[in-house]
Amino acid sequence: MPLLYEETKPSATYLLTFKTAKPLTQNQIRRLKNSRAVMEQKAHILIHKIEAQDRTIKIYFSPIPTLSPFAITWPIVILAGIIASIIGIPLISWAVQQVPTGPLGLPTIFWIGIGIAIPLIAGAILLYMWRKE
Repeated sequence: MPLLYEETKPSATYLLTFKTAKPLTQNQIRRLKNSRAVMEQKAHILIHKIEAQDRTIKIYFSPIPTLSPFAITWPIVILAGIIASIIGIPLISWAVQQVPTGPLGLPTIFWIGIGIAIPLIAGAILLYMWRKE
C-alpha cells in the first residue's frame, strides 16, 4: 500500500491523512482498524478514530500525556539513598572497632571509605536526578 503523501493539521486532536496509490480492499481496511492498539503502543499516541475510504485513510489522534521520568524514579532514588545510609553508617562504626586490618586483609581506612562513599554516591545520584528534572 504505497503512500503518496501524508498531512498533519495542528489542533487539540490531530488529523493524519494518507492518500494511497490504489484503492484499499475491505480486508486491508479491517486489518488497519484491528491494528489500532499496536499503532497506539508503537507511536505513543491515543487514536480516537480511524476512517478509511477507497483511497484515503484518516487517523484522528492526540498525544498521550506522560509523567516525567523523574516523577516515576523519585521514590526509587529516595529508597536507594535510605538503604545506602542504613548500610553505610553501621559499616563505618563496625570498621572503626576493628583491628588495624579489617576483613579480607584490607586496611580499616578502606572500609571507612566504603561506608562514607555509599551514602555520598546515593546523594549524588539523587542530586543528578533532581537537576535533570
